[in-house]
Amino acid sequence: MNIIHKLQQRQSLWHRFLLLFVMGVFFTDFLIGTGVFYFIFLTEQTAWQGRQQEASASAAQHVTDFLDKFAQTLNTLSFLDVAYLEVHPEIMTDLLQQNSAAIELARFRANGTIIANAAQEEAVLNNFYTVPQSLWFRQALAGEFYNSPLQISAQDTPYIIISRSTRDGGVVAARLRMDVLWKVVSEIQFGQTGQAYIVNRDGLIVAHHNPKVVLNLTTIKERPELTALLQAPDNKWHGFYTNFEYLHVVGTTVAIPKTNWVIITELSQAEAFAVTWRAAFLLGGGMLLLSVAVIITGSRLIQRLVFLPLSQLQQGAEHFKQQDLAYRVVVVHEDEIGRVAISFNQMATELQQLYAGLEEKVAERTQQLEKIAADNAELVQEREATIIKLRAVDRAKSQFITLMSHELRTPLNAVLGFTELLMLGLSGELPAQAQNDVKLIYDNGQHLLNLINDILDLTQVESGQTHIMCEMVEVAPLIDEIITVAAGLVKIKGLEISAHIPAHFPPVYADRTRLKQILLNLLSNAVKFTEMGQISLKVDWADEAHARFRVVDTGIGISLDKQEFIFGKFQQVDMSDGRGHSGTGLGLSICKELVELHGGKIGVKSELGLGAEFYFTIPLSP
Repeated sequence: MNIIHKLQQRQSLWHRFLLLFVMGVFFTDFLIGTGVFYFIFLTEQTAWQGRQQEASASAAQHVTDFLDKFAQTLNTLSFLDVAYLEVHPEIMTDLLQQNSAAIELARFRANGTIIANAAQEEAVLNNFYTVPQSLWFRQALAGEFYNSPLQISAQDTPYIIISRSTRDGGVVAARLRMDVLWKVVSEIQFGQTGQAYIVNRDGLIVAHHNPKVVLNLTTIKERPELTALLQAPDNKWHGFYTNFEYLHVVGTTVAIPKTNWVIITELSQAEAFAVTWRAAFLLGGGMLLLSVAVIITGSRLIQRLVFLPLSQLQQGAEHFKQQDLAYRVVVVHEDEIGRVAISFNQMATELQQLYAGLEEKVAERTQQLEKIAADNAELVQEREATIIKLRAVDRAKSQFITLMSHELRTPLNAVLGFTELLMLGLSGELPAQAQNDVKLIYDNGQHLLNLINDILDLTQVESGQTHIMCEMVEVAPLIDEIITVAAGLVKIKGLEISAHIPAHFPPVYADRTRLKQILLNLLSNAVKFTEMGQISLKVDWADEAHARFRVVDTGIGISLDKQEFIFGKFQQVDMSDGRGHSGTGLGLSICKELVELHGGKIGVKSELGLGAEFYFTIPLSP
């Protein structure tokens, strides 16, 4: 398929058009030829069908006349007086000799006894013992005209029995020679292969030009042509079939009146449609020659009018591709393609004019681009130098903050230590007022130490100096430890604190110290902004791979417009509400950095006045 597709792609427009043109011409010729062939076929079929029906009707009339003539003989015999017939039995012989088709004549009384008879050969009808039981006698006695099926005598003579009632209640009967009908069907002539024969409604052939067919009791019973003619109105039918002699024929049938016989005329299909096939051959050859002439003439005309100008346009495009803008396409005719060629030449002229000043513009633009590139190079160098300076300043800032934090914590720890000694009275008992002042010094010093620790932690995280040491941490013991530490924070405010963790909760993959720091920061933050009610620490599953920790309080809550800022540095929920909650504003920022170091996420859900819920996720496994 790929090879065929590539070949189709490589075909030129001329080849495709020629292929479509040839297909169109042949298809048109095929339709015309098929129509003419079908017309000739119908015409010839109608002509032969008319001739066959005419021959069949003529034969049917001959048979009808033959039977009517013999029926008149029987009618005459039925009206003869019985007494007169007994005295002059020679009348039967005279009637027999007057009708050459008759083999035997007989007159019977109602009881079946014979009155008179005459026969050309051995009599068959005068058997007294079988006459009353014979079907021909009983039906005639009942007033019906009887016409028997074909029978063969001992002398191999085909015959039928005809009988009818007489005016005195008796029966007159005759045996009729059927070989007379053979002459009738033999004389039917149409075409070279035409033939006719007579069959009864049971399919038995009763007359044929070949006596052996009749003598052998040949039948077409259960053949399609018999079924078709029996189903046709008045047994008049026409069709194509293979007859009992295995010949492909066209057949026509006509029923013979007053009998159960049908005459069939057949003509070989080869002869019936000989003219049609000769016409098809001549027509096909003529159409083929005409098609070739049309294709050659049309293709040359189209080649000159369409594809030659298109080829010249293609040559012009190739010259343009090679930058030969001086080339011009020759305009043969000022038709649609000619107007395209004119437009093509105008475009070439315009391009040639534009190209004349293009080199100067390119050189000018090149100089401008070189200058811009030089300016950009200087800007890049300045930007890189600025980035280096900023990184140096950032490192200096981090080093300064770290150094200052250490330098401040050393004297501050000393101050807190001596203040604690004074509070314990190890240096002597202090007055009450002095104890309060020392307590105030200790509390503010402790607050200052926490501030310095937060700043140092944040600086270490930002500078990448904070490293977490993850391990599998059991959650339930850690929560118990945190609740114990946080109990002291909530006791001062009279708040309730509780923990909720599912039974058999799996361990998490975390740095135990940093996880504890995160939870204590969130709990401390909840205590700070909750005046009454309770604080809950809850643990559950965020998904199959993460645990979720939630700190829920009943505090003042956080408005929606401030929730996006609370994880920033030095940000507090109530910085502008005048409530004066102490703190550095770094706790949530540190929590966010530590959670993200673990590969988790932190967030908040809250409404102003309805408390807050801080949550974060920690992986359950590495």
